[in-house]
Amino acid sequence: MIFFTDINTDISKYCLLNIKSYKNKKKLNKKICYIDPSVMELRNSSEFSNIEFMRDLIEKEQLLENEYISIDYPCDMNKDLTKLFIRKSRENNFRYASNLKYICTIQFQFNNFKSFKNQTEKLRSVWELPGKIIGIGNMCRIMTPTSFTNNVFRYIRNNMKGHQIHFYGLALRVIKSSHFKSLLNFGFNISVDSTKWTRAVTREFKKDHGVACRKDTRNLYFLEYMKELRKAGIKVEY
Repeated sequence: MIFFTDINTDISKYCLLNIKSYKNKKKLNKKICYIDPSVMELRNSSEFSNIEFMRDLIEKEQLLENEYISIDYPCDMNKDLTKLFIRKSRENNFRYASNLKYICTIQFQFNNFKSFKNQTEKLRSVWELPGKIIGIGNMCRIMTPTSFTNNVFRYIRNNMKGHQIHFYGLALRVIKSSHFKSLLNFGFNISVDSTKWTRAVTREFKKDHGVACRKDTRNLYFLEYMKELRKAGIKVEY
């Protein structure tokens, strides 16, 4: 499993790159960058401030060789706009279907497996394309395994074999769940991203180092999180 995180974590070579940091030269030290359209903006807006810039990156083929992007709209940012966000995410997936730099990220009603399955099937003709990366969004606020997450992982196991799949913002307990680990055991090409590691991962580590990392302890907190993944039997590359 490959683990992505923010651009300011120097020890990590896989970066979830906020579009607002696109010109940050640190990205040149990363192996792969998945570009985040700055989804936190959606808490107070129905559109991204850098939408035109992102469209230019895609349509004018300006992305670097190791850069990939998805302009998707996570419904958990603003549940009142769920229908709009699902539609806009789906439209972008069809708009850029033939572009292998564009991640086919699936958005759906929060915590609703029926909606997840429905939207995924609508996009099957896109994500089944050879070489297309599949993104699974709208799960970062789920802190523990649930019947919903188990059903999502089961669906993926039964339908997406052979595809590269990225999960946005998965929590540690969800990553350590048997249903998620079954994807790894079945040989799926999986990556996740998170910044949840910036808070102490165990009580002992919290006691020794504090609740949250500082600028000079980012690598320390990150490596402790990687250690927890490995303790759970997960082979992780970062």
